Amino acid sequence: MVRALIAGILGGVLVFFAGFLGHTKLNLTEGAIQSHIAHEDAVSAALKNGSQPGFYFVPGKDMSKTMTPEEEKRADDAWMAKYKTGPNAVILRGPDGEDFDLTRHLVFEGVSDVVAALLLAFAITFVGAGGGFLGRWLACILLGAFAVASITVSYGIWYYMPIDYVKGELYESLLEWGIGGLAIAAIVKPRAPS
Repeated sequence: MVRALIAGILGGVLVFFAGFLGHTKLNLTEGAIQSHIAHEDAVSAALKNGSQPGFYFVPGKDMSKTMTPEEEKRADDAWMAKYKTGPNAVILRGPDGEDFDLTRHLVFEGVSDVVAALLLAFAITFVGAGGGFLGRWLACILLGAFAVASITVSYGIWYYMPIDYVKGELYESLLEWGIGGLAIAAIVKPRAPS
């Protein structure tokens, strides 16, 4: 238990710094992010006009009211026509009136990385001893890839994240959990089979 705690904290710190390397020096995902949108001022003005911070899909679909099957079919057909005509987009709208606080974001990212590494370190304690260090390390890497396949690939499918972004996330995950996994695999000793 103590070894898993130490491994998780150290692994999380290593994952954080590997992520820093992936973002700032290797630009694994940044190249897939567009730097601006056409008519940005008009888009910003439209977003300020009545929308609250949140997660939006454009075209939107009102899911708040109960409809008869006929009304639902008409609403679905109207939505599909708007979707086909385009544009369609996913919008993540943050709050207005606050400064971008890099320190706050980095602290939360660091905490998130440590929590993820702690979860992984505790999970690795249940891996059989047969794989040794290499087996534990590969398990860390594969579980990092699993997270990307489970979450980021789905975002690519449903929200049209560019394939270069999805690939960048995979490469970054392999880098992060390859480096962080070294500490976890070296420190954590699996439980003896009962």
